[in-house]
Amino acid sequence: MSEPGSQTEIPVIGRDKLLRRVGGDLRLLRELVDIFLGALPEHLQRLREALAEEDIESLYKGAHYLKGSAGLFAAGPAVEAASQLDDLARSGVYDGLKAAVDVLEQELGRLEPALREILEAS
Repeated sequence: MSEPGSQTEIPVIGRDKLLRRVGGDLRLLRELVDIFLGALPEHLQRLREALAEEDIESLYKGAHYLKGSAGLFAAGPAVEAASQLDDLARSGVYDGLKAAVDVLEQELGRLEPALREILEAS
């Protein structure tokens, strides 16, 4: 992933791709965003608990779910972060999982305002 402000920074969301996915239906997009953001704190809490308990299976399941959800929103960096956590957890090795969870949380934190911005601008 690129650093913020770098010349190769990847957009948080593929806006045009996202709008095509919902057929330009902003009401549907708003509903999807509300469902996703409403459930996000619980999913992140479960990831943190799984990390603390060294529950690799729950980390894998949580990462996999978030990868799919972020993918729905064409959120490339969040999908990449979730994929990395998914891969690490699937490998069954605990090393590196905390850093991967941290990166995923950071990318998901960038996703919320980007989603809200798209809704407000449309």
